[in-house]
Amino acid sequence: MAFPNIVTYTDSTTTLNMLQAHIHSDTVVFDYTTKESKPSVFKFPLAGFNEKYLEQFI
Repeated sequence: MAFPNIVTYTDSTTTLNMLQAHIHSDTVVFDYTTKESKPSVFKFPLAGFNEKYLEQFI
């Protein structure tokens, strides 16, 4: 999956910088609906994310 770095909510002009959200939080939570129409949650832990991301540029 690929997501744009800046997300704009459809019902407002509010934007979210996804990279800043990763840096300032411990976990990103995706709420979604499965193919069977059941609500589900995917939690993406970010422990060590900053270090691994920065290592690409060193």
